[in-house]
Amino acid sequence: MLGRWAAICSLAASLACSQPSGSSGFTTLDLLDTQGNARGSVDFGRVQVNLPARVALRARNSGSLAVTVTSAAFSNAKFGLSNAVPLELGPGAETELVLTFTPSVLEVRETGQLTLNTDDPRNPSAEVAVSGSGIAAVTVVTPPTLNFGEVQVGEPKSLELQVLNAGSTPLVVSSATVTPATPSLSGTAATLQRTYQPGEKATASIVFTPSHTAALNATLELGSVQVRITGQGVQAVPRLCVRVDGLTERCTEPQPQVDSLTVDLGDGGIAKLSVRNEGNTPVSYTMQYQSWLGGTCDAGSQLDFAFSNTAGDGLQWAEPTTALPMQLTDPKPWQTPPVSVSYRPTSACAEDRADSARVTWSRQSNPPRQPSTLSVTFIGRSSEPR
Repeated sequence: MLGRWAAICSLAASLACSQPSGSSGFTTLDLLDTQGNARGSVDFGRVQVNLPARVALRARNSGSLAVTVTSAAFSNAKFGLSNAVPLELGPGAETELVLTFTPSVLEVRETGQLTLNTDDPRNPSAEVAVSGSGIAAVTVVTPPTLNFGEVQVGEPKSLELQVLNAGSTPLVVSSATVTPATPSLSGTAATLQRTYQPGEKATASIVFTPSHTAALNATLELGSVQVRITGQGVQAVPRLCVRVDGLTERCTEPQPQVDSLTVDLGDGGIAKLSVRNEGNTPVSYTMQYQSWLGGTCDAGSQLDFAFSNTAGDGLQWAEPTTALPMQLTDPKPWQTPPVSVSYRPTSACAEDRADSARVTWSRQSNPPRQPSTLSVTFIGRSSEPR
């Protein structure tokens, strides 16, 4: 009999030793507000019916083991969670939970409870009380999207935005914030943050002043309504560039730098002239070529300057207005084929004289934009009879 009890005790002891002793780690799922304070409830306040409102909640695992939020359940279907679950949080990890509330009945206070179920048997769930009310204010924003289109760098463009309460109860626009913060946007959007009585409206001016050639993509948050803001900073950067055989290329620069060049071809030489656009939008322009003789003798002699892309015996030519590039999809660099400018003194005049030729680039834009003109003056000299 004693042997039987000894066997039973031995078996019991063996089973006890085979049981897991437990982990020394732990998990703790904390729900916090944006300031890091514990959050056990979320009140959405008064929300326009049929329009979802959002509140962010921080979920942090302050334990030493990973925890998985396996599911999320609401006791009231008017409330929801934008995040996808399951959701795993490593030790010390944190994420943002976005809770939503979409009321459908006027002036009824809705309540409920969010239960976050986890895989931790010691802390199987976390709970948050939720509440909110539906109101009849109807926010009408005109236009629903602000599209500035193409705006020249450094030049402001203003668009108006109107908010109207088309409902039967007061409308509270609790914020007027641009996200992300965009230095190129200014104006009076803050005046839209206010309480609107039924039928009341307000208008703000939104100004886009691009500082560089980049796309604008921002959102103006007017309470629970979001207005997308788009645009593009553009700039045409034209230059007249001249390369004389054996010399480094020289180029004009937009005002207020150097908008003209003087090139000395001495008693003969050839230069190559090109038009270049280093911006991100086409520029339309007209080119004019002028040539004349210096001195007082032999005024009717043959011209001593020649341009490879012009014809005729006159003293000047004007090319039709064109654009550079013709299409934004044209391959870069955006540059015209070079024009050969040659100087060969041919006059039989015995006196020293200077000949000149000029190429003028004139920008065609409405409204006028800088630079309006760029020019290159070519100088040639004849000191011996020809």
